[in-house]
Amino acid sequence: MFIPIDRFKIYLGLESATLTTADSERLTLALRAATEQIQQIAGRRFFPRFEPIAHPITHPTELSLEDDLVSISSITQGDGTTVPPHDYEVEYGGIVRLKNGVVWRSNPNGDPRPITVTGYWGWHPDPLRLFRSSGDTLTQNAGLSGTILQVSNVNGTTPNGEQPRFRVGQLLRAQSEYLRLIGVNTTLNQLTVVRAVQGTSAQNQLAEGVIEVYQIPSQVEWLILRWANLLYKDGEGRDDGSIPLSLIREAESLARVRV
Repeated sequence: MFIPIDRFKIYLGLESATLTTADSERLTLALRAATEQIQQIAGRRFFPRFEPIAHPITHPTELSLEDDLVSISSITQGDGTTVPPHDYEVEYGGIVRLKNGVVWRSNPNGDPRPITVTGYWGWHPDPLRLFRSSGDTLTQNAGLSGTILQVSNVNGTTPNGEQPRFRVGQLLRAQSEYLRLIGVNTTLNQLTVVRAVQGTSAQNQLAEGVIEVYQIPSQVEWLILRWANLLYKDGEGRDDGSIPLSLIREAESLARVRV
């Protein structure tokens, strides 16, 4: 769940309220439950992650991807060899097509899902703009394990005009590492993060490194906020019985069309 909690507070009209720890936990629980329920209905995930996914061979040169693809890092054949990028292309609709006479190779042990596609997965209407610059950079080294990121101005404006730059709950990217923002210190201009989330690996984060922010699709964010509002009012953030059919239909409209 990477919806900033202060966006939910604004939606609820609580932007000026001082919440107790219990209140904040209820907000977080409602957002998480709403996200999970919507993703289950839609049959797709809306926040990117890095993961190897095994696929069966159903055609000698074509592979139907089993999830929404952002980008491929590698493709491994059943015999353990890697398919060079120049030997395949990704077509609209989630099809990987082999070229240059290459065919899919099965596993000698009879694995029913011998082809492993490793990459970044998740649905976004504009994968090329998955992340945008926060407008800020690291001002000190954070290395491979530092969880406090020193920046110039946490309350500054992003290049696309949003302010503040950083909100608790955001998914950040620094190099190829994803980080979850769990704390913002406006006095010291520091970000507290969880490193290497969503299947990514920790990178050596050095001063002057660019920090990017994941751009949640507006229709997804708006649906999650409305859904979470109903769960929050329910009192526990778990019961989806109070969700109106109109919202359920909206979640269904986001479903992935399988090829």
